[in-house]
Amino acid sequence: MKGINKKAILVVSFGTSHAETRDKTIGAIEKDIAAAYPEYEIRRAFTSGMVIKVLANRDKIIVDNVTEAMDHLVEEGFQTVFVQPTHVINGAVNNEMVAVVRRYMDKFEKIKIGHPLLAHTEDYQKVIRAIMDQSLTLMTMRHWS
Repeated sequence: MKGINKKAILVVSFGTSHAETRDKTIGAIEKDIAAAYPEYEIRRAFTSGMVIKVLANRDKIIVDNVTEAMDHLVEEGFQTVFVQPTHVINGAVNNEMVAVVRRYMDKFEKIKIGHPLLAHTEDYQKVIRAIMDQSLTLMTMRHWS
């Protein structure tokens, strides 16, 4: 279909086999992204093969790994893809995800890979400030209770 730019955001997480945790963490992040970017279809991929296998065998829930998710986006004709990890740091898992996504760079008109939470020095500073602010708030609340 010429003229239609199918857009997706692939949210990539390590994964969890615990439904309640998955809903409160990964699910909440995906909902926030969907609300912020309603013109994009939100997709999910996990990097943990063990979590993917447990979900499939125990709960009959199918979650793609990054390669499968990217293959589906190609097959379904998406032109614009943003890949956003929920990883905390630029570690081995995130680096492997980036390597997989880079193999698909020529398959889309536009593809971008987001950074994990703590990718830059400024990110660490923001998290430290947030923790300090939260700690001060809690200490103040305890003092006045």
